[in-house]
Amino acid sequence: MCDTLRFNVHIGSVLMMCSQRVYLLKLLHDQGLPRRQLNTVFDALVLSRLRYDVSVWSGFMYVELKGQVNSFPKRAFKCVFL
Repeated sequence: MCDTLRFNVHIGSVLMMCSQRVYLLKLLHDQGLPRRQLNTVFDALVLSRLRYDVSVWSGFMYVELKGQVNSFPKRAFKCVFL
């Protein structure tokens, strides 16, 4: 949170952290981890964090930030599973 009471910086850092975790998932996929286990790890590392953030900060986020957070799982899924 910055001095203007906006969550832009924090949400950006959370999305960056989730992107790094998606890269880890891509590496696990390339190593041959089965899809079911990838789904479990994806849910534990990425979706759980995004669900928490959205539930806690949704009232403070602008529409553009909500769009970024909401579109992230779809992009991450395409990156790892397709």
